Amino acid sequence: MAVTLTYTAGEMCTEALREAGVISIDRAATSEEMDVAIKALNRMLKSWQNTAVTIWKQTTGSITVTDATTSYTITTRPLTLDTVNRRNTSGTDIWLYPMSRQEYQELPDKDAAGSMTQYYYERGLTTGILFIWPVMTTGTGTIEWSGRDEVADITATTDAVEVPSEWYDATHYGLALRLSGLFSTTRPLIAPMAEKTYNEAVGADVDESIYFEPDYYG
Repeated sequence: MAVTLTYTAGEMCTEALREAGVISIDRAATSEEMDVAIKALNRMLKSWQNTAVTIWKQTTGSITVTDATTSYTITTRPLTLDTVNRRNTSGTDIWLYPMSRQEYQELPDKDAAGSMTQYYYERGLTTGILFIWPVMTTGTGTIEWSGRDEVADITATTDAVEVPSEWYDATHYGLALRLSGLFSTTRPLIAPMAEKTYNEAVGADVDESIYFEPDYYG
C-alpha cells in the first residue's frame, strides 16, 4: 500500500473555491480567482504557525564555531529553537541554557571569553540570529540546534501545499471559509467544519509526553 497523496496549490484552491460556492463543479477558476485563493492560502498557513504545534516542521541545523564570535546568522529563520547544544571535537553535546532578550541585553560584557554555556535567539524578518555567551576565543566544534521551521511560501499553482495528509481537511475547510468571506458567498456548514477539522489536526499534532502520578493509598 502506498501513501503518496499530495495536493498542489492549484488543486487545493480549486476545491476550496468550489466548497465556498465561488465556482461550480464544471468551471475552472479564473486567474484572478486563483490569485486571490493562493494569497489567502499563504496567509492562512503563515497564521497557523502562531498557534499550531506543527511537529511536521521540526528541523535541525549545524553551525561551525569560529574565533571570538558573539552571534551567528541562521538563514532559514526557524520560528523557534527548542534545543541548542555545543558539540565539542570529541562529538559530545553540551546543552546550552536559553536566555530571554532582557537577560542577554543585561549581560555586562557580551564579549566575555570562556566556554559557551548560554544562548539567546532573535527571530528577524528574513533570518534568525543566534547569540552565544561566553564567547570562545578559539572556536572549536559546532553548535547543533533543533527547532521549528517556517511553512514554505506558495508562489505558483504547481507548488505542493506543505502540510501532511492529516491536515488536508483542515486546510481545505479553513481556506474555503476565508474564500467565502472574500467572495461574499454563504455556506453555513463551512465554519463548523473548519473549526472541527482544525481542532482535530491540532489535537493530533503534538509530541507525546510522559506523565508521572503519585500513588494514592486509601
